[in-house]
Amino acid sequence: MRARIVLQGSDIETGKFETNFIQAELQWQFKTADQHSSWASALRLDARLVEKDDDVNRMGVNWTNQWNPGQNWQFNNVVLVGTEIGTNARDGLILEIRNGAKYKIGANTRIGVESFSALGRSNALGNFNTQNHRLGPVVTGKIGAETKYLIGVLFGASRPARDVDFRLWLTRGF
Repeated sequence: MRARIVLQGSDIETGKFETNFIQAELQWQFKTADQHSSWASALRLDARLVEKDDDVNRMGVNWTNQWNPGQNWQFNNVVLVGTEIGTNARDGLILEIRNGAKYKIGANTRIGVESFSALGRSNALGNFNTQNHRLGPVVTGKIGAETKYLIGVLFGASRPARDVDFRLWLTRGF
């Protein structure tokens, strides 16, 4: 079991840091990679509260998978299913998929590629160019025993996707 709090903010519109959302996550890892299998899998429950009054809050269930076919390769897949809650909530389930392939290049470093796809709502999926698809390189690793980092860029691959998203994530275990 793992519990995590995520806080996201930005300074794009105002020039000062503003909170976008806070998210609570509870993950249950029901399949652990072991000597008989290189596959691990978990279910995660999310609750996201947004800062702006005109946005909606979200609840979700995510199925997370990781496959390590050898010492150097790592593949990830996440299927996200969510719903909006609150007065401005829209109908339909929100469907997303995230994939990654990474190769270990050092004791604490991996390089790879990731894709994030927002497929849309279950009641109006549309086609590739009405969905949000992003793809790009990533570098991940550890700083010491408890801190992990991710540095990456996602490039828009479909019309609704932003041209470029830069990412820097720092995660600290307690």
